[in-house]
Amino acid sequence: MLSEVLGSSPSGRLYKTLVDTKKASSTFAFDFQWHDPGLLFCAAQVLKEKSLDDARQTMLKTLDETPKSDFTAEEVERGKNEIIKQN
Repeated sequence: MLSEVLGSSPSGRLYKTLVDTKKASSTFAFDFQWHDPGLLFCAAQVLKEKSLDDARQTMLKTLDETPKSDFTAEEVERGKNEIIKQN
């Protein structure tokens, strides 16, 4: 669910904070479906003429703020629908 809330386009939190603000051209997040909890991978593509430092700071801030805020009902519903589509 976390990878969907963060990484979906165009409604994910990373997309909204990075792509909508023109700090990055795309974002994504995915997790490995291992038996035990593992790794969440998040990334953004930043154009050469944009500030990589600014994009990195924005991404880190978004990731740091995520555990401090609840998922909205819309985020949960979108995430559930994406997971269902993948299976």
